[in-house]
Amino acid sequence: MIKYSINSIVHYFIPSFFISDLSLTQNCWLQLLSLPNCDLEHFDVILRQCPSLEWLDLSQNLIDYLPSGSAFACAKKLKLLNLHNNGVHTVKCLLGLSYCPGLIGLTLYNTPIASRKGYRHWLVSFKYPKL
Repeated sequence: MIKYSINSIVHYFIPSFFISDLSLTQNCWLQLLSLPNCDLEHFDVILRQCPSLEWLDLSQNLIDYLPSGSAFACAKKLKLLNLHNNGVHTVKCLLGLSYCPGLIGLTLYNTPIASRKGYRHWLVSFKYPKL
């Protein structure tokens, strides 16, 4: 069996039954990370330990709140963030995204916040015009 260091991999897809194999104890240089349907509740460690991430797919997890601005500030290269089919439900938890200046794509469909009238207009017009 060939083993690879996570630091030498650029794209990493982990099916939910292998999520225990992900170890981010030091900075890694992943650019694409796909973790759908892994029962994740938090992802601040990923943002802090993977400064080169450009695309992060966390769809279909158990995420209710987003990390703080300081966690998003570590992910300066993040361009696409998939959070659809999660439990994100407050506008307040989206404020940390402002620390991610390169963000051009964000998916929040099928989340409780997506059913709130005007959230999308507020998000695009006032906070994140690049989206």
